Amino acid sequence: MDKLKLNPDEAIILRNEEVGYGNTILGKHNELILTNQAILLVKKGMFGKTKDVLRFPLSGIRIVNGQVQAFMGKKDLVTPSLDLYFESGSERFFFTWENDIQEWIDHITSVVTGKPLVPRDENAEFFEDIAKLAGIADTVSDSIFKVKDALGIKSNEEVVKQCSSCGASLTGIRGEVSECPCCGSYIKF
Repeated sequence: MDKLKLNPDEAIILRNEEVGYGNTILGKHNELILTNQAILLVKKGMFGKTKDVLRFPLSGIRIVNGQVQAFMGKKDLVTPSLDLYFESGSERFFFTWENDIQEWIDHITSVVTGKPLVPRDENAEFFEDIAKLAGIADTVSDSIFKVKDALGIKSNEEVVKQCSSCGASLTGIRGEVSECPCCGSYIKF
């Protein structure tokens, strides 16, 4: 603890012991610590011995239009990152899990703005993920339909839609156009 050189009125809020910084080829063996005053990066050697401690004061984090400039990014296709923008430049820290990064963003925002931490509803995240998957499934389904249509293969899949004019519930075959029996509008299924 004495290697961190915390100020007398400084308290640790959050820490993660598997963080990458700089060249990620060396792995995620550094430690990232959030205090009420700064973000500390404890740079460690291959055997866990502390080599250096970098201090990034929270007072230097940019706030633009009321939003703390702390974001989730990606270094590559699989490595999520915590991207922080300071008045003097930017820093990027690599994590294993995106959920950890969101927790860091929430805590940093709370400390910097002085607003209380709003707990995340884990069920809401689950349903957001399900909605994303449903969107992907719809996109794949539409793509398959377009390929079949281009090949002249007719669909027999029934689709239920609401009429855009009167709101009536209509059933038709995907890709076909039908007339709404209620208002006479044409609907493509």
